[in-house]
Amino acid sequence: MFSTLRTILVAFVGMFVGTVAAAAIVPDPTSLLGMTITLVLVAVFSYAAYHLDERFAGNSSTNA
Repeated sequence: MFSTLRTILVAFVGMFVGTVAAAAIVPDPTSLLGMTITLVLVAVFSYAAYHLDERFAGNSSTNA
């Protein structure tokens, strides 16, 4: 249960960071290109946050 809540929290942190990064980079967020860049950045930062959490929290089976 706690790990599920932690995963959700980490994903939201990643989405927030991705949204802030997109706001700093994208000049016109209402254009198709701006929306695409925002979506990609949110996905990348969410995945990175989740992957780093798994890696450093010891939840991954691939830890060496």
